[in-house]
Amino acid sequence: MLKQLQTEEILRLTRTGIWQVEMEQGGRPRFYANDIMDEMLGVKTPLTPEERYEFHQSRIHPDDRGIFQEYVNEMKYSNTEVIYRYLHPERGEMIIRCSGRKEASVPGVVRMAGIHKDITETVRLEPDKMTERYFAERALALQKENSRQAGYYRELLDAQNCGLLVYSVPEHKIIHMNAEALRIYGGASVEEMQGRIGKMFAEMYYPDPKTLKRLIRLRHEDGVVDFEGIVNHGTPGECHIMAKTKIIRLLDDTRAVMTTFLDVSDMVTLRRALKQAQDGSRAKTEFLSRMSHDIRTPLNGIIGLLEIDKNHPDDHALVNANRDKMFVAARHLLSLINDVLQMSKLESGEIVLAHEAFSLRQLFPEIITIVEGRAAGFSISMEYDLPTAEPGDCCCVYGSPLHLRQLLLNIYTNCIKYNRPGGKVYTKVERVEKTEEQVVYRWTITDTGIGMSDHFVKHIFDPFVQEHSDARSVYQGTGLGMTIVKKLVDKMHGSIEVSSREGVGSTFVITLPFEIAQQQKCREENTSEKLSLQGLKLMLAEDNELNAEIAQALLQDAGAEITVVNDGRQALELFAASPVGTFDGILMDVMMPVMDGLAATRAIRALPRKDAQLVPIIAMTANAFVEDAQKSMQAGMNAHLAKPLDIHKTIAVIAACCR
Repeated sequence: MLKQLQTEEILRLTRTGIWQVEMEQGGRPRFYANDIMDEMLGVKTPLTPEERYEFHQSRIHPDDRGIFQEYVNEMKYSNTEVIYRYLHPERGEMIIRCSGRKEASVPGVVRMAGIHKDITETVRLEPDKMTERYFAERALALQKENSRQAGYYRELLDAQNCGLLVYSVPEHKIIHMNAEALRIYGGASVEEMQGRIGKMFAEMYYPDPKTLKRLIRLRHEDGVVDFEGIVNHGTPGECHIMAKTKIIRLLDDTRAVMTTFLDVSDMVTLRRALKQAQDGSRAKTEFLSRMSHDIRTPLNGIIGLLEIDKNHPDDHALVNANRDKMFVAARHLLSLINDVLQMSKLESGEIVLAHEAFSLRQLFPEIITIVEGRAAGFSISMEYDLPTAEPGDCCCVYGSPLHLRQLLLNIYTNCIKYNRPGGKVYTKVERVEKTEEQVVYRWTITDTGIGMSDHFVKHIFDPFVQEHSDARSVYQGTGLGMTIVKKLVDKMHGSIEVSSREGVGSTFVITLPFEIAQQQKCREENTSEKLSLQGLKLMLAEDNELNAEIAQALLQDAGAEITVVNDGRQALELFAASPVGTFDGILMDVMMPVMDGLAATRAIRALPRKDAQLVPIIAMTANAFVEDAQKSMQAGMNAHLAKPLDIHKTIAVIAACCR
């Protein structure tokens, strides 16, 4: 009892009251207090705990109710303290220091307890100091809290995969950009982006032209705009976004534009890839159908003509005429197959361009000769403006004459095929640049044909496409010619431009650089000389009986003596068993059973006899690409002839190697 009296006296002397508050979800708060606490509150009549709570709340100074509520909220989680003003019914304004903490409670009930201490007299003794300290503490606490919350929200926004950009209008001052927005726009900081905000807006592209007008209206009226856009349009950092822009009001009532956007570049890329795959699939399906038609057409002609010859063996005029027609059909069939195989090699990256010295002055007439022969069949006239030779002029260059000839012939083929009877093809060749190491030539080829639509010109280099769906039946072909041209030009580090007008004609401009070679490295061939293989003894390694029979007959007609073996192993054994000088040359197929031609060549070169390194070995194979020829050379062969054989070229190469 004595101890209790002493405690109450101490509390009364120090003007300290004890309180307890219970808050239950869905119920009214309950406020319990000792007598000293009721005296401090100014309670004169008995009150229920609920009434005491409302009495206390009603007498907190209006300006301090917000601070007190923050205190109560914080006390639910930790010990805390607050100083606030209380309006006593008799004594007037009091300064109260309230300390409290959360206590253990049953589920659904929050229980807090603490003390109230009247510090009015103390504050009045040092009003300036206490007030300054109070507000300083509150300001510091609020500053820390604001900083903590700002950091929290900044981290929260930066963690999003959605970009956020906020800027004021009309000043265009950036208020915030989160990490994703900086990434999409390619900036390191808000300060950097503020310095180039004009460029940032200028490089924004809107696929829907109405979008920009709708966004401009937001400068003068509130609203929301959903749109699709491309950030950094036309730059390496281009990014597709789906965005929403709206007008918001800041705390100071400033109008600002807030845009949230999502990077959908991967989605756009996948959508484009899907469309390209679908378009490519359709184009290839059409191509296979077209190829089936185009291959069967000349085959049908050849088989039909052979059947006619079989039925009329004694009609020599008919047989001779049919033979010429079969040559035309066979060459057309060969060109179709070559296009498909060439395209396959180009697509897979397996095409390797040669790097050999050749004469442009010699190549031009070769191409013209071939072209004029084709043009004559269509009554197309050819006109040329070729560069005249000048002292010190460089016509000997390094490059791939086979592929240069092919790409030019592909263009000429189109210019002739899609021309009109009696039309023209005009060619201008000019040297546009020359240094000590390099020379650049430009071909401008113009036809007076049917021309192309603007839409098709944009797709002329796409594979398997033709201007009209009936083009295959009218003009024939694979639709790969111009695709091959473009890929070859790119491999040669050149450029090609195409312009056309429907009903007027088309113009192709090809610009190609060449490395200059020494003049003596170019071999000028006299193709007018009649070549012969008279007296040459040749070994022919060929596993296909029909091919061997054809080659043997043609070469014997040219004067050669032919010995035939069926594979590379037989070729090696026959050469090793024959006296030195027995054979003037070996014609070697590459794809053979037992031992292929490359292995046989390497084995022959390794034989311990003086002519093993000297005997000419010439590949005679259906492996027709440049890389195939390179493999032949690496194996030790002297030349490479592709099937089907051009007999005139075959005789010339054999004569050059074996004489």
